Amino acid sequence: MQIPSLLTPLYWFKTTPPPLMAVAQKGVLIFFAACVVAGVIIYLMRLKKNLDKFSRRGMARIGTALLTMGGFGLALLFFEFERIPVLTMRALYLVWLILAAWWGYSIFRYITVKIPEIRKQREDRENFNKWLPKGKG
Repeated sequence: MQIPSLLTPLYWFKTTPPPLMAVAQKGVLIFFAACVVAGVIIYLMRLKKNLDKFSRRGMARIGTALLTMGGFGLALLFFEFERIPVLTMRALYLVWLILAAWWGYSIFRYITVKIPEIRKQREDRENFNKWLPKGKG
């Protein structure tokens, strides 16, 4: 395959594209299967009791993303293997890549922006509440 052929719309939107090379198909299969396995492992790691709530939520989001995107990728490979005409378009891999990037960005933003913001609000609330009178009892 030549690089200029990647830039043509016919390559991306052809309803019956040529099958992937065996090496590429195995590599993509290993990648998607690794995503599923990593998603399950990360999702199970969040069950540890020594992690705080925010770390568990972040790990759950990462695990869910990996598991879901790996499953969708394996479905794309299944469609490729079965040679289903419309579902084998290469553009679906671009859609997968865009969704994975968007999901990754939202997780990154949650971990780097939202969690520190929530922790700061919680700390401010605790500092404020320590000066309030306590109830009798």
